[in-house]
Amino acid sequence: MIEFRFASINARTLQIHSRRSHLGYPKTLVIKSEKPQPKSKILGSFGPQHRLATEAPLLARLDDASPHVRIAACEALVRIDGPLDVALETLIGVLTQSTESVPNPAKDLPAESLVVSTLTAIGQFRGEAVDAVIRLSIQLNSGNVKIRLQAAKALGQIGPGAEQAIPLLSNAIRDTETFVPMFHYVDSLADVAADALGSIGPAAVPVLLDALKDPMAVDG
Repeated sequence: MIEFRFASINARTLQIHSRRSHLGYPKTLVIKSEKPQPKSKILGSFGPQHRLATEAPLLARLDDASPHVRIAACEALVRIDGPLDVALETLIGVLTQSTESVPNPAKDLPAESLVVSTLTAIGQFRGEAVDAVIRLSIQLNSGNVKIRLQAAKALGQIGPGAEQAIPLLSNAIRDTETFVPMFHYVDSLADVAADALGSIGPAAVPVLLDALKDPMAVDG
């Protein structure tokens, strides 16, 4: 069994101690990183097979003062098959707090980044994120196209459990706004919304058929 022990909260090293060196693990392994929040990602990379060792330190990080640390911990819990209900509740809390404290993240880049990161993390829960559908649907009305795009993507990742979002995704099919990341392909909200509706399944078929007849629907 591997024992994980953190240095101080501001340290950028993770010490991994093994009590069973005969299994092939070194007694001490120090991983260094220049990134400010690498620990959760490192713990998540050990996967489900080391869940008994990694789950406790990740759960502890859900109470961290930094929302970015909490998001990273939630993503890592997905990778180790940890308690997703607790992690999802944390992400919904971050999303609620970030959108309520900054009503217009389109004019606040740090707030925009936080919301997009939270939506991305929720999408990784896929069908387990049904409880977040309402919150994600609300973000389809955001004034920020990046946030609308990521909300639509997350809803598509949830799949059939996101039926409640069909009316708003239907409106998004008619949204002509696009986002062009640097050195990346063009992201069209209409395309992403259509893909999300397709992932939801049979319940969304009537909406997709209606979109084909609608002259306002984007052709591409």
